[in-house]
Amino acid sequence: MKLNRLIGRFTGRRRLGALQRNDPDSVIVLPTPRRVPDELGVLAGTVSLALNRHGAKSVGFFRAADGGGFDSVGIIKDKYEGVRSRSGIAGQSIVDGLSGSTDHLVESIADSYERFRKDNQGMDFVVLEGFWLPGHSDGFMHEVNSKLATRLGCNVIANVDCQEDSKVSVASYAEELVRELRRRLVHVTGVILVGGSGRGLRKFMESRPFPFAGLIPKDKLLSSPTFSDLRDQLDADVLCGTKSLEGTVNSKKVSIATGYDVRDVMVERLELHKTSLIRFIHDNGGLVSIEELEARFELDKDVLTALDVDKDGMIREEDIVDYSNATLIVTSFDRTDILLSVFLSELSVQDSGKYSGVIVSSYLGGSGLKEIVDNAAEAYKLRLGSDHRSLPPVMGVKTALHATVKNLRRVTPQLSKQSERKIDRTIENFRKFVDPDVILQSISQPKSQVVTPSMFQHQFLQRAAKKQRRIVLPEGTEPRILLAAQELLRKHVADIVLLGNEQEIRSVAGANAIEINGAEIIDPNSSSRTQKYVEEFVKLRRKKGATVDMAKDALQDMNYFGTMMVQCGDADGMVSGSINTTAATVRPALQLIKTKENISIVSSVFFMCLPDKVLVYGDCAINPKPTSSELSQIAVTSAHTAAQFGITPTVAMLSFSSGDRATSPEVRLVSEAVKLARKLDPELKIYGPIQYDAAVNENIAKGKGMGMEGPANVLIFPDLNTGNIGYKAVQQSTGALAVGPVLQGLRKPINDLSRGARVADIVNTVAITACMVE
Repeated sequence: MKLNRLIGRFTGRRRLGALQRNDPDSVIVLPTPRRVPDELGVLAGTVSLALNRHGAKSVGFFRAADGGGFDSVGIIKDKYEGVRSRSGIAGQSIVDGLSGSTDHLVESIADSYERFRKDNQGMDFVVLEGFWLPGHSDGFMHEVNSKLATRLGCNVIANVDCQEDSKVSVASYAEELVRELRRRLVHVTGVILVGGSGRGLRKFMESRPFPFAGLIPKDKLLSSPTFSDLRDQLDADVLCGTKSLEGTVNSKKVSIATGYDVRDVMVERLELHKTSLIRFIHDNGGLVSIEELEARFELDKDVLTALDVDKDGMIREEDIVDYSNATLIVTSFDRTDILLSVFLSELSVQDSGKYSGVIVSSYLGGSGLKEIVDNAAEAYKLRLGSDHRSLPPVMGVKTALHATVKNLRRVTPQLSKQSERKIDRTIENFRKFVDPDVILQSISQPKSQVVTPSMFQHQFLQRAAKKQRRIVLPEGTEPRILLAAQELLRKHVADIVLLGNEQEIRSVAGANAIEINGAEIIDPNSSSRTQKYVEEFVKLRRKKGATVDMAKDALQDMNYFGTMMVQCGDADGMVSGSINTTAATVRPALQLIKTKENISIVSSVFFMCLPDKVLVYGDCAINPKPTSSELSQIAVTSAHTAAQFGITPTVAMLSFSSGDRATSPEVRLVSEAVKLARKLDPELKIYGPIQYDAAVNENIAKGKGMGMEGPANVLIFPDLNTGNIGYKAVQQSTGALAVGPVLQGLRKPINDLSRGARVADIVNTVAITACMVE
């Protein structure tokens, strides 16, 4: 196939990121540091909107980390039939194993997400719950989530926790969060405030410079823990009242669906002093400090601070009045009289519902309480036709009274699959307070076009894995090669062939704890393929005077043997150079594989992965002083290489002067190369001679009369001197990832490694080689 026709298959048909063009659209919902219950409503509501738009069988839900807070995966799965759901990494153990590296953590989550997509074909949209695990700083979690969003190209809906009363403080925090996310190239399509007071905050937020989706006010039903939460978090034994743990017990006090507000914590002394407390607060203007109450009534400070107080530590009259109904009693194991009083009160029609439950401290088991509970259950049965499951919950904890009260203050509300009323309330709040148009825009908008280095790397690794090409590595005894082979096999990037003595290769692998069982090992000295390769070698090099003996000698060289494997179709590509020179890698390829039609030289490109895009630089590694003809071939083959990796090429042929006005030999050489390149491929967008600043900046190009249609993404340097300096200057000055050199112009892919190549470089080069197979 002619080169210009081959390039035409790619130009104009692909854009950077096109390797994922069949992937489902997705949005990440970022959790708040506290992960409050209303966030479940945001997740469920977004899933619901996606279902309405895409249909039941084409929506998925993915949670980045399984290890804290409510079980969103289980709840979503139960709530929305047909939605495919999965958790990513398995909580804290994975994070600990990654030694705090956010890059490795993001890749681990992304790998899990990719497996989820692969296992569930046909999904049009996926709602992702961002990374959250207890014990990690806000900064760490934000960094992971922003990297994950750019890595996957997802739009982002950010939840913001309204812990501050000041609307200015909340707005400032939200603005700073959005600014930081955008600085990290995250596309924020919606911001939702959760737990706000609503006092003017909603209107204030609507004027902020980001897409405000709504404010979900604090909901006491969701912000109050239940007796089941208390049981789980205090490690309590439930002595009676199991029905009351999750919510249907009659209460004269407004309560949440799964029980009562267990923040209403008072010991019996507070109950006994209630009337005096109310009168004292009333006589002092309706607001007194906890310290004043403690001094006046000699009450335990830990009991008092369990009450709802304002930010200045003040308590109001109504804070005491609230306890007139459904009071939680905390008492000691030896105060059975308190427990009897509660049961007697509940047996009274007039007083039933006065107490929400009893916590018995210093409980170590025993028959005394059991006898009281059994008697109360029998009395209930006779009086009300019920049994002990309908009694107010009575729980025993091992801690002493003082410690129990302190621990109660730390109990937080949780959600479970059994919390049906709470779950429904979160979804109801989402529908009531969040603008669906903003969320639908997040669902409908195309993926961000930003391409980060990790995204680009992921794209060619993913494409290589889909192709499953067979790549030969001639330097089979080099530990870095074996480590790379282990990684490539683990990720199923390519089938690997290692050349060398099998015993020696396995010895090196064993000494370095490297697993290579999935690789094929071929020893050229004993291979059954050698005779076939000798005959093919003589045939290819007959005009150069090659003989059988010369062929046998050449094929003792691992690079020649590996190149012949590629030539004969026993391998799809070869990667070498970690312990050999570039000449030792390229020479066999030039002699045996040879260059493509209309191409007389082998050249190279580097993929320069900048923070938000990928550029292609050529030739920065092979040809010292190319002629105009050679430079034109470098330009066209570089465009071809760019197209193979999803980049629609716009080529700029660089010089120190823009346009054809300059008369220096250097500029004339580039000008002539531009004309020749246009003849090689008339459809290729190619500009030059042009200076670098004009090539990458459309406005500067217009000012210099170049008339470019957008910035160039394939930049061709006039010689090796400028090219090598140029790519290293950008790499070192900007921190860009330089992937390469990638050899081009050969009929089959052979690539060279730097002798200082890291394992990651070898993995990348093998994947790129696999992608280049046509």
